[in-house]
Amino acid sequence: MKNILVVDDDPDYLKLLRTMISSGSGYLVFSANNGVEADLLLESMEIDLVVTDVYMPYERWTGIAFPT
Repeated sequence: MKNILVVDDDPDYLKLLRTMISSGSGYLVFSANNGVEADLLLESMEIDLVVTDVYMPYERWTGIAFPT
């Protein structure tokens, strides 16, 4: 099973994305409210795909300037 990480600072949009991606897809969907949470998840587990907001409130995470 593939792991998908959804990152967004808007809790309503985050819930919507989680629901849309996970419903009947066979994917395990994890979520983070900001870049700090996303960094922790990326360091602790294998993520196959990240879906992120373009503008995030954490300076290292904009969705465009993805941390490496």
